[in-house]
Amino acid sequence: MFSLDKLINTYPKQLCLELSPQAQAQAWQQVHNYSNDVARWRAYVNYLCLHSFVDWLQEEPDFQEEKLSIWPNNQANLGIWEMVNGCALELGDTRLVLIPSETTDLEQLCVPAEWLDIPNWAADYYLAVQVNLEGDEDWMRVWGFTTYDKLKQGKKDTLQHTYSLDSQDLIESLNILWVGREVCPEEKPTVAPLPTLETQQAKQLLTQLSKPTPYSPRLTIPFEHWAALLANEQWRQQLYDQRLRQSRVISSSVEYLNFGGNKAEGRGQKAEGKKEENDNCLSELDITASSQAPVSLRQWLEGIVESGWQAAEALLVPLELSPVRGSTASPETVTLDTITPVIRLLQPDQPEKIRYQAAGVLGEIGTHHPEAIAALQELLHNAQEEETRWQAALSLGKIDPGNPEAGVRKARLIDLGMQLGSHTIALIVAIMPRVDDRISVFVQVQPAGKLLKLPPHLKLSVLSASGETKLEVEARSDEQEQGKDKSLEGRFSPPPGTRFRVRVGFDDVSVTEDFIA
Repeated sequence: MFSLDKLINTYPKQLCLELSPQAQAQAWQQVHNYSNDVARWRAYVNYLCLHSFVDWLQEEPDFQEEKLSIWPNNQANLGIWEMVNGCALELGDTRLVLIPSETTDLEQLCVPAEWLDIPNWAADYYLAVQVNLEGDEDWMRVWGFTTYDKLKQGKKDTLQHTYSLDSQDLIESLNILWVGREVCPEEKPTVAPLPTLETQQAKQLLTQLSKPTPYSPRLTIPFEHWAALLANEQWRQQLYDQRLRQSRVISSSVEYLNFGGNKAEGRGQKAEGKKEENDNCLSELDITASSQAPVSLRQWLEGIVESGWQAAEALLVPLELSPVRGSTASPETVTLDTITPVIRLLQPDQPEKIRYQAAGVLGEIGTHHPEAIAALQELLHNAQEEETRWQAALSLGKIDPGNPEAGVRKARLIDLGMQLGSHTIALIVAIMPRVDDRISVFVQVQPAGKLLKLPPHLKLSVLSASGETKLEVEARSDEQEQGKDKSLEGRFSPPPGTRFRVRVGFDDVSVTEDFIA
């Protein structure tokens, strides 16, 4: 991903802003109460985007004389972000809606229909914002904008309730927006009124939509009813409050395997270089005898697991900031109507991150549903990114154990003794079948128990059977020499029958596990 300086030089017409660690920490502190972590992450990104843009406007001399306000207000936005992506502000008489996205696919601006079809939500201009939280420098850039009328003339998706406009139809420079609103201001949007929602009907919908789900309920009822509910500030607040209360009743939560490495305050960060998968790094391993009986990874695919290893979800304390973690739902209460909206999010026209998150959700609610199993298998074959394939395979393993395409993830605790104050580290190993008779292997260490971050200089290594280091990552420290990373990880695909070792070491103490692929 570009550095901020390179970004500015590459796109001189676009507005590019730094997202400082201080701004990120403040944003995370403001978005505590959400019914699931997808919603909380959406709120975090929107809060960060909105307030960074407002701070920039307040520092620009050209806007010093204009009234600037967040719409509707900070408190109301918390409820909106529980359900809908996007944030709005008013500059004088002009309303702007920002649509933040972390995707690198900038072929089109996609806006939730709520921001156009709810009369009191509609705006004069819509800004496409890319947010990067995965590099050495974190930034946001406004890569284009459009008007209400032009967006309404774009593509309407009646299944996902969105409007989209291709990137070539967007205007790149915000200077044109500022000049245009002075010289030739846009006419205020004319929005068709929504149907009237009776109080009793609204109460029934609130009861239905308040049930805990690890995703937004916006696609579960007809859009006209949904929009009418959100347009009413009191009903919208009730829905937000009731979803929070319901989610607290179901307090158990699960962690999906997260390869994202985003850098909000306290979130698991990746050490340098460990995101790359190397199919050949173990191709020359020595296959020699070892005094320790190796763990047979292929037997995991058959349900045979050695003592000491258990399902990762049963062992680990969930990573607090994992963006795709949600409340569990009883399989008996999940119907086809519940999973159908999630399956739609796996379609190839969806952003890859959405497909990844939806695959994780299906792993929790799709048990015994052949439609969910088929959708995950299809995703395995057409996913654009390796992370998405991993999530699809592991979710498939949860809802259809024994499926020939399913992945498996196991974990065990490692105690490095006094070096970590008797705190334990979790070693996680996940595997996924491949079409070439190999298996992909993912290894990870993360804190367990009360330890929040890995200690600086703790190492995760993959070695040949003879002890040659083939892959190694090391935990980093911050400016105060405290731990910076919540996980270390690596991926590789050894040839069948290859023996290798995974070693976790700190100072002069290490623990080694032997495996055979």
